[in-house]
This record gives sequence, C-alpha cells and structure tokens, in this order.
Amino acid sequence: MRIANEGFAMPKTLDRHDLMQLFVRIVDTQSISAAGRLMGLSQPAASRRLRMLEDMLGVRLLMRTTQQLSLTEDGCMFLEDARRMLTDWQRSAEALKGEQGELSGSLKLAVPSALGQSLFADIACDFLRLHPRVRLDWRVCDDPCDLTTGGFDLWIRVGPVRNESLVMRTLGSIERLVVSVPGLGGLEEPCTGPAELECFPAVLLSSYDGREFTLTSPGEETRNVKPAAAFATDNLFAALQATTRGIGYSLLPRWLIAEHLQQGSLIVQCPRWRPESLRLCIAFPQGRFRPKRVSAFVEFLRSAIPESSLGIYLTLE
Repeated sequence: MRIANEGFAMPKTLDRHDLMQLFVRIVDTQSISAAGRLMGLSQPAASRRLRMLEDMLGVRLLMRTTQQLSLTEDGCMFLEDARRMLTDWQRSAEALKGEQGELSGSLKLAVPSALGQSLFADIACDFLRLHPRVRLDWRVCDDPCDLTTGGFDLWIRVGPVRNESLVMRTLGSIERLVVSVPGLGGLEEPCTGPAELECFPAVLLSSYDGREFTLTSPGEETRNVKPAAAFATDNLFAALQATTRGIGYSLLPRWLIAEHLQQGSLIVQCPRWRPESLRLCIAFPQGRFRPKRVSAFVEFLRSAIPESSLGIYLTLE
C-alpha cells in the first residue's frame, strides 16, 4: 500500500492514534455517525477525520454510498495493521498502568435487568470503592442489539449468547425452584409430583419459560409440565409480585426468593423435583483488546457472588 507524505502536514502521534481508532470503529459499526458518537465527534467531524486519514495515506480506505460502507482493497490491508497497532498500544499502556497498581478508565457493561438492579449492582458499587479511578457505565438490558455499535466492553447475560460475532464464556449456572404461596389452590401440603402442578394456574416468565418445562427427579427421571398461564411477563420482579400475591406457582431463581423462603411467604412445590438451571454467561466483542479493568471486574464478580446461599454456582476455570 502506497503512503504519500509529500505536501501533507503529518499529524502528531496522538492524532494518528485517534485517526486509526476512528477508522476501526467506523468499520466495526458500519456507520461514520455511530463511530463518531463513540469518540465524542459529530458526523461531519468524523467524516473530515476519515478524509484526513485517507489523504495522509494517499489511498481510499472506504467506499461510501447512501446505503452502506465497504472496504477497498487498501482499506482491508490497512485495517489489519491498524488493529494490530492499536492493540499493541493498548497492551503497552495497560502494562504500564499495571505497574502503578491502580486500575483506571471507563468500563461499559450490559447487565441482566433483575440482577443488574440488585445483587450485581451491589457488587459493582463494591468494585468502584476498591478502584475509585474506574468509571462504570452500567446499562440494564437483557438483549442489547449490538455490543460493538454500543461500545460495550462486556455483556453479562442470563441464558445463552446466540451471536457468533461475540466471544462467549460460561460464568456459571443459576438454580431455579418451583414456588408458590402456602396453600396453593387450597392445598394443605405442597405438590409432590409434576402432574399435580398442571391442576393449578402458573405465573410464567416468558423470557425463559415456553409452553412447557421439564422437571427432573433425584433419580434423573424427567417429566414435562404444560403450565396453564394465568400471568405471563418478561420481567422477573413482576413475576415475583404475581407469585407472592397468590396468582399461581412459578419458576424463580433462588437468589431472588431466598428471603421469601426463609420468611415462609413462599414455599417450594415438588421439592424432590428440580427445573433446569439457567446459564450465566459473559460475552466480549471479538477482535477488541480487553483492558485489564474488564478482566479485573469479571474476577471480582466471581469472588463476590455468595454461591451457597443464593443458588448461583460458578464454573471452575
């Protein structure tokens, strides 16, 4: 790839770094305006900087139409080099910061709505107290559309991550129980088997429960239950509210109902049968250098989750 320098005032080193970073973000987001927003630039300013980079290199990096952006042959070559140079820079900077022993910088996370408003929010606050120079951008959402476009460093999700453009790791599993208020449907004792549940209304969490769910006995015998939904919602706190008001039984995570079980306001139905646990996953955008503060937060999260009492069981590494 030819680089033309004659007659062009070369930007200083920091400017070259910013121009390369802008170019990579334009490619990742497929949008000049979105990449500009991530870097605090207007769309016209981002366009000017892209032209500045192309003028500096003496080549056309992107073909721009009203519908899409596409890399030129030179753009493909430069993208690989730009990613490598940016990664090398970030690794060197992180190594030097690590020598100082203090984490700093911003960290943008997408977290599950219920855990992100309760247990994980408390853990995040403890992390900030330990690392006061870190800034957290804490976005509560179960299904972010695009981590790259949104500039997220980390996605914590309950349930599998079905996105091949992301690097996914299983953090652990979340135990669920079949619960209801005492005396469900006039019963004096809890249901002992899955078939009895179908006689009563259910509160369904539509994000995870479909037209049927499976219960497993201690002997690994399985039974499918087809619930009669009296109340269906995609919000875990709404499902808990409906369950504690006696609308029906539901499948809820132990971490959410631990105090209700202790107080006796909820009881376990079919106590010898267990529903399938939910996966707790973390995901990262591919091809992006992960700062030390990202791995530090993941490790802090792992160490701070009280597994035994809340039914969150972490995988071994």
